[in-house]
Amino acid sequence: MEKFAVALELGPRRRVFAQALEWIGWCRAGKDEATALGHLVTAGARYAQVVERAGFPFVLPSSSEEFEVAERTSGTAATDFGAPGVLLTSDQETLEEEDIARLSSLVAACWATFDDALHSIPADVHEVKPVRGRSPNAVKVWVVYYCHNDLIFGFI
Repeated sequence: MEKFAVALELGPRRRVFAQALEWIGWCRAGKDEATALGHLVTAGARYAQVVERAGFPFVLPSSSEEFEVAERTSGTAATDFGAPGVLLTSDQETLEEEDIARLSSLVAACWATFDDALHSIPADVHEVKPVRGRSPNAVKVWVVYYCHNDLIFGFI
């Protein structure tokens, strides 16, 4: 069985991000490497919906043993805050046309899935702040602003 290649971004103090290198958007954090990889396994079922929407085959990992760490890098304060903050070596490699098309399909599927989740929330609670976290509208603004900002500045 082929393993999923992952990168680990280690924050300076308290957080590690694990991200699947071939599956853009499949990324989770934890207090250490094992926890981050465990959370990545758990999130696999939700990510499978994205992959299905994009039209690609995907086999869910059953444990973190199905991951192979292909890259390990030091993160920044952004990593500890809760966002991947380092450009990986693999992110700097030249992509072939078919890779660009595949990644574009996955990104579009990620955004469509996010939109569906947001639209499934009743309108009357969009401004209601839950006990933990942000209101749905605050999440929408945060995700759209910061993701687009990072994408734009990533190409400058």
